[in-house]
Amino acid sequence: MEKHIELLKKLKALADRGEGMEQKPLRIKRSRVKGFNLQEYSKSLNGLECVVVSRPSKWGNPYQIMKDEESKTFCVWQVFKGSQVLIAWAIPEKMALELALEKYRQYIEKHINYGNLKIEELKGKNLACFCSLSSPCHADILLERCR
Repeated sequence: MEKHIELLKKLKALADRGEGMEQKPLRIKRSRVKGFNLQEYSKSLNGLECVVVSRPSKWGNPYQIMKDEESKTFCVWQVFKGSQVLIAWAIPEKMALELALEKYRQYIEKHINYGNLKIEELKGKNLACFCSLSSPCHADILLERCR
């Protein structure tokens, strides 16, 4: 927690001097650490507000990847209002991630085209979810769609 506060102070000092202030929206990893302020952290990075796009928000990815510990393979499930539909099973992790992201891309395009979701709500804002920043995520698809 103290390291987090120190990091925020350093970022704020850079921001106050106008350094490191890129206006391009970013993907941010959400945190459950007590005292973590997502909006404050987001603004310290580039001055932009943040929108949460993780589940269960309307922007969340309904395609979940689950590991089968016994076979060490992965499954992709579509989860919607408490129901689950198996999309693929016994596939490698990379393939599962690619499938889940491609399915999300199709899902989000359909909902934007039908007018169910307004991508304008996300434009010019950082996007936050719990996915690791070291691997692709549905928030990347949303950021791409906003450009």
